[in-house]
Amino acid sequence: MGGKPTGRFTNAKTPSDLIVNELGIKEVMSAYLDPYLRVEDLKTGVSFASGGCGFDPQTSSIAELYKLGARKIGVFGVPPIGSLPAQRTLAGGFSRGCVVEYNQAAQLANTKLSAAIASLSKNLLQSVLVLIDIYNPLLDLIVNPQKHVNAFQDLK
Repeated sequence: MGGKPTGRFTNAKTPSDLIVNELGIKEVMSAYLDPYLRVEDLKTGVSFASGGCGFDPQTSSIAELYKLGARKIGVFGVPPIGSLPAQRTLAGGFSRGCVVEYNQAAQLANTKLSAAIASLSKNLLQSVLVLIDIYNPLLDLIVNPQKHVNAFQDLK
């Protein structure tokens, strides 16, 4: 944002940014690690999209948000990292195919994240915790691009 580091994992919009923007909530979702984060930002959502955050810090962060009054929390899963362009270029071989081991690691992380969300849901009784699957839809877009051509043309 404005060329200043904000603790976000990317310099572009994340899926959560696109959703809150489309819903008219705000343009981008503030990063939880943003040093300029305000209490008001927590009311409309924050992004935990920071590299290598792991599950324990995310779990404690969700519990902390719950203590602050958050009751509806969506957590984006891990994308098919082995199918992202950078990884296909660096580790996908001559054909630049998807890196199976990286995608398997992402699937394992999503399985563990799902279990952590389920466990948290049992402990945070008044909450609605949702794991948002971005792995499968994104992988489908990458592996079957022709299947989605018409959807993109309709957006124009």
